[in-house]
Order: sequence, then structure tokens, then C-alpha cells
Amino acid sequence: MQRRAEKMKETFQSKGPTGDPGTSGISLKLIHKAQQHEIAVPAFYSFGQLKAEASRLTGLRPDQFQLIFKGKVRQDTEVLFGCGVKHGARIAISESEAFREERAHQNAMQEQQAIEQAQENAAQRAMLTRIGKVRGEVDELKAQAATAMHK
Repeated sequence: MQRRAEKMKETFQSKGPTGDPGTSGISLKLIHKAQQHEIAVPAFYSFGQLKAEASRLTGLRPDQFQLIFKGKVRQDTEVLFGCGVKHGARIAISESEAFREERAHQNAMQEQQAIEQAQENAAQRAMLTRIGKVRGEVDELKAQAATAMHK
């Protein structure tokens, strides 16, 4: 596999993916959710190297997603041109199952914290309401005591 990649690299550096000398880069469209990122990389890049570039564009770590080309999840060691990737190719970025589960867990934790915070806020509001009522009763008793003293 390594030897094949080196042979391809030599070929593309001399001819390029279109057969023209000196045109060794290819333009790709990386699709992630509703976003589309355009990127130009050497044709002899591996999908692992492309993942590193995609990571910079999406903010995801390379272990959090996989690249899909022609309906197949591509391995990090596969070479772009060797898999038929050409100018204008569309490559999908799919978040890994582990990452989706991790994010779902984090979202659940955040929801639980929000619920707990809302409950705490409600309890504080109820306590303040009770304190306000007690203050009102104290003020009423003060007024009654003051009236009784003046009689």
C-alpha cells in the first residue's frame, strides 16, 4: 500500500490528476450537515490527511468523524486519487457514532443541570414570597402594637 501511494505521488507530481504537468492539486467539496466547505489539496493526500484539513474547517477532532466518498466510509490510509477522487468531488463528513453518543450524553447532562437550576430558582422564588408574607405580617403586628400603645 505504501509503495503504491509513493508511485501515485510521483505520477501526480509530474502529471497531476488531470494529466496536465504541474497540476497536482484537486478541489473538493466537503459536506458537513448543512455546510459545504471548498478545499484544495494534493491528489496524493490520504483520507487521514484530508481529515486533518477537515478538522480545521469544522472544529471537530479527527476521531470524531469519518469521511464518506461514493457511499463508503474511507480509511485514513486510502489515497484520494487511488479511490477515484477528482476535481469537484463531494466528500461527506459524518460524525462518528461514539461522538454522537458523547454529544447526546453532554446534552442530557446540560438539560438535567438546566432543570435543577430551574427548580432551585423556583424554590428561591417561593422562599422570597414566604419571606415577603412574613414581613407583611410583622409590619401589620408592628402597626397593631403601635396603635395599642397609643390608646
